[in-house]
Amino acid sequence: MSNLPSHSKDTRGSPYLRVFNPKILLRRRFLAFVIFSILCILLIYRNDNSSFGSSPSENPVAKEVEKTGENSYPLSTESKLVNPADKLYESAEHKALTLERQKRIKSDMLSTWTVYFKNTFGQDEINPSTKEGRQSHNGWGVTVVDSLDTLLVLSSQYDYIQAKQHIKNMTFPDSSELSLFETTRRYAGGLLGAYDLMQDAIMIEKVNELGKILVQAFDSPSGIPYTTINLMSRKATPTNSTEGSLLGEIGGIQIEFKRLAQVTGNRNFLEQSKNVISLIRQQPTRIPGLYPQSIDPSTGEFQSQVVSLEKRGHLFYDTLLKQFLFSLNMMDQYRDMYEQSMDSLHEHLIYRDAQGRTFLSSLDEDGSQMHTMNHEACAVPGMLALGAHTLKRTKDLQVAQELMQTCIDMADATTTGLPPSRIRWAPEHPSDTLTLEQRSQLHTLGFYLTEKEYQLWPEMTESLFLLYRVTSDRKYQEAGWKFYLALQKYCKAKYGFSGLTDTNDELSKDNRMESQFLAKTMKYLYLLFTPNDFLPIDEYLFTSGGHIIRIPRT
Repeated sequence: MSNLPSHSKDTRGSPYLRVFNPKILLRRRFLAFVIFSILCILLIYRNDNSSFGSSPSENPVAKEVEKTGENSYPLSTESKLVNPADKLYESAEHKALTLERQKRIKSDMLSTWTVYFKNTFGQDEINPSTKEGRQSHNGWGVTVVDSLDTLLVLSSQYDYIQAKQHIKNMTFPDSSELSLFETTRRYAGGLLGAYDLMQDAIMIEKVNELGKILVQAFDSPSGIPYTTINLMSRKATPTNSTEGSLLGEIGGIQIEFKRLAQVTGNRNFLEQSKNVISLIRQQPTRIPGLYPQSIDPSTGEFQSQVVSLEKRGHLFYDTLLKQFLFSLNMMDQYRDMYEQSMDSLHEHLIYRDAQGRTFLSSLDEDGSQMHTMNHEACAVPGMLALGAHTLKRTKDLQVAQELMQTCIDMADATTTGLPPSRIRWAPEHPSDTLTLEQRSQLHTLGFYLTEKEYQLWPEMTESLFLLYRVTSDRKYQEAGWKFYLALQKYCKAKYGFSGLTDTNDELSKDNRMESQFLAKTMKYLYLLFTPNDFLPIDEYLFTSGGHIIRIPRT
C-alpha cells in the first residue's frame, strides 16, 4: 500500500502529485529562501569587493590566484614574456630558490603592513622604533593609499578591503597646504594604481575629487605649475624657494595626470600636463636635451644652468620615455626628446675613471662636471634599461649595467651593505682635506663616502628589478637578495623598518619609515622574484611613486 495521501493519486500519473507532501513543500520553500539569501549576500560582496570587476584574462592581479606550493601570485594568461630566453626559470633549483625568496619578502611586507594597521591605521606613517603615528603628508593616511596596489600585488584581498574602507571615508579638509608633487605621486598615483588593477569605482571617485584640487597648481602666468596648493582657498601659491619649480617634480606627475584624464573624461587634466612639456621643450638650453633643474612658474624660464639628475631630476627624463610608451609609441616628440637627452647624457654626464668605473655626474653653472653622485642616480640604470629594451638602444643598456655596478659597489662600501646618500670620486677643491678613511676608500674603491645616511630609499631596488626583467641576468636577483638581507639585519625595528643616519653604524636607526618603503622599495624587491609575465614591463608602467599603470591597448 502506498504511503502517499489518498488525495495525491492522479489517474494521469503526474509525478508531482505522486510525491506531494506539505512538509516537504515547506522544507523546499525554506531551502529556496536560504539559497536566495546566500546569493544576495554574495552579490553584495561582489559589488563591494571589485576583484571581480575586470576580466581575469585582461588583469593578472584581479584574476584567481595561481597556487604554487605555499607561495601564491596571480598570473596573466595573455601577457607577452619579456625574458629574452623565453623562460621563467633557469632550472627547478632556480625556481625553488626564487619562490622561497619571494615568500620571505612577502611575509615581511605583510607583517609590516599589519603592524601599521593595528597601531596607526589612518595616520600617515608609523614610527618603526617607538610605534607612534606620524602625520607627514597631509594627514590623510598616506601609507594606506600608497600601499593599495602593493596589497593587490601580494594578493592580500582582506587587507585591500580594509584599506578600501579608509578610501571610502577619506576627505580632503581645508586645513593646510599640500605639495603638488608628493600628493600627486603618493595619493593620486596610489588611487590610480589600485583602479587599474581592480577597477574599483571608489578610486575614480576619490581621485577625480583630488585631481580637481591638484590641477589648480597649473594656474600660473606661464602654465608651469606652482609647487604648493592652499586647501583653504583651493588656489596654488607661488613657491618661496629661489629654486622655483623643480624639473623632476614637474615631470614626475605627468603619467598620473594623463591617466586621470582618461579615467575621468576630463580633458583639462590632459591639456594642463601636456602644455608643460611643450613649454619646457621651447626653452633654450646650453646642451641639447639636458635641461636645467629648476624653472620659474612666473616666467616659464629656467632659473639656473645647473644640470643634474639629482633633486628628482631623473624623473623628468624618465617621464619622457614613459609618456612615449603610454601613447602607444605614437607621440614622437617624447621619444625624440628622450633620445636626445640620453645621447647628451652619454657625452656630458657619464664619467669613467682610469680603472673603468662609471659614474653619473652633474654640470655646474659654468658647465664644468661636478664629481659627485647621490643615491638618486641609482634610479637611472633602471630608466636606461627600460629605454634600451623598448627603443632598442644597446648603448643605454651597457651604461645601465655599468652604473648599476657602481651602485652595488656603493652599498658594499658600507659596513651594513646599504647604499649611502652620496659619494665623490674626486675632491671638490684641490685643497680639500680628506679623512684617513676617505683616502683609503678613494684608493681602494675609486670613490669615497661624503653623506652616509640611508632612508629606506627605493632607487636601487627599482633598477635591479628592471635590469633583471630586461637582461634575465641572475646577478641582479643576487644583488637584490643581498640588499634584502641587509635591510633585515640592520633596518628591522620592532614596529617596521627604520632608516639609518649612518650606514657604517648599525645602531643609528632614525625611527622613520616613509610610505614609499612599501609602495616602492619592497614592492620592487618582491617583483624582482616574480616571473617576467607577471605585470610585464611591456604592458605596465611604474609611476614616480611606484604605482602600477596599465599601458592602454589599441
